[in-house]
Amino acid sequence: MPIPEVELNKGYILVAASDQIGQVRDRLPASAGTRAYTYVVWPLPSGLFQVVRWLEIEALAGANSQITLTSVIGSLPGLPMPVAAVEQDSMGLSGARDQRDAQPGKRLVVLRNGAVLGLFTRELRGAEDLPPDPFIAKTPARPRTLSDEPIPAAMPVPEALPAEDAPPAADTRVV
Repeated sequence: MPIPEVELNKGYILVAASDQIGQVRDRLPASAGTRAYTYVVWPLPSGLFQVVRWLEIEALAGANSQITLTSVIGSLPGLPMPVAAVEQDSMGLSGARDQRDAQPGKRLVVLRNGAVLGLFTRELRGAEDLPPDPFIAKTPARPRTLSDEPIPAAMPVPEALPAEDAPPAADTRVV
């Protein structure tokens, strides 16, 4: 019996080891909570896969100021050990659990005909708050408008209006 697809985590994106962190981040969900727990997966020449939560990449960047949005994701120092991949039809749920638990981070990549189908993980989340995104401080601030349209390079400065010699407005308040 194959590994049931309903047991697989589909909260991942597949990237290339040569992608820059900024490119990867742009493909992640906008919500910080969802983004933090999204897995980033890429194949290695050895046949293993690198499987990292975005939260772990943020932690690496927070601890190392050399990691920026232009850093190549596959060359980040401190990444967790790569994990194995198995074909969905190669084993049942019990065998997959044993295989997953033997992997670093208790993560296993499940393939269907050689393509990533999902991740078989053991999800452990705490109730603590997410740390601040280390890439926000490293991203230059961009001026925004209420309509979220780009601001022209130079905003025209209005000329001073001529003062009019009009009498003051009549007081129409009722007491």
